[in-house]
Amino acid sequence: METKSFSYLEKTLPFLLFPLMISSTSIDKQKLKIVLTGFICAVLLSYSLSLIAAVFHYFNSVPRWGRASDFFFHEQFTSGLFDIHPTYYSLLGCLATLFVFQITTKWYRFLIVLILTIFIILINARVTILIQILLIISFLLKYFFQGFTFRKLGLITGMGLIILIFIRVTNSIYDYPHRKMLVDVKSSWERSYATDISDGDGGLVTRFAIWRSAAEVIKRHPLFGVGLGNEKEALAFEFKKNNIPFLIQNSNNAHNQVLSYLISLGIAGCILLTLFFLILIREAYSKKCWLYFEFLAIFFIVSMTESIFNRGHGVAIFAFFNSLVLLKHVNQDE
Repeated sequence: METKSFSYLEKTLPFLLFPLMISSTSIDKQKLKIVLTGFICAVLLSYSLSLIAAVFHYFNSVPRWGRASDFFFHEQFTSGLFDIHPTYYSLLGCLATLFVFQITTKWYRFLIVLILTIFIILINARVTILIQILLIISFLLKYFFQGFTFRKLGLITGMGLIILIFIRVTNSIYDYPHRKMLVDVKSSWERSYATDISDGDGGLVTRFAIWRSAAEVIKRHPLFGVGLGNEKEALAFEFKKNNIPFLIQNSNNAHNQVLSYLISLGIAGCILLTLFFLILIREAYSKKCWLYFEFLAIFFIVSMTESIFNRGHGVAIFAFFNSLVLLKHVNQDE
């Protein structure tokens, strides 16, 4: 199997570059707040531009599945202007939500979080919807821990009702079975054994099929893996063996970062990388920096359904904010 390690290392170069760049700059608490505020504003602007693009496509373009309303959801929404994978695009909204809670205590933080949540629901990536819900729950626990008032209760109740109504409305419009927020895990598992699975089966079905093939690759190369950059080729061999045309055509990765590392680096490499992240978690816990702890938790959850560090977007997002929060927040005890 021809190795593609150099190409993979080139893609993951931000892991090295961002820490070097950020550690060499002078960023105090106030400047960090400005950077995070700029990021939040940029996310809101990009989401707004995507919405404008969706309106344009609604009136001027042909939708993939014949319904013009699809331009406001999932891949057709995220590809309308910036052409970014839905999970990574909505991940930006989750990070913006996390930082909003950190940098301001003003009333408008509720409005910002509400707007971000609405866009995340439109993007319709289940894992980031889950993360957004967990972030809001975490915030509510902290908010009420500071002292209960009926004003707080009314504000949160109103916000929750708006989100629930919006979810209900969007589910009634974007009602494809494979995009429902609640899925039948048992039927998805059974369907994943079929050779004729397709895009219409949804992400969970295809992931189950991919994960079984990934397990077979890991069994054959348990200790040191197949080498960096060879993951897709190794999986493609399994897809062909199992005769799954849809997965062969799409050249899928493992859609799980742990499985990706096990395939590429084997048990030995995966243990070393796990230790690296455990050190980061220990650092966050020892400094009682819950911002960094929640940041790591976000990427851990996403990595269960995406090989997030196999894509340039995922590497860049994590490397930049990990360096920024770890070097300029945790280590300064702020």
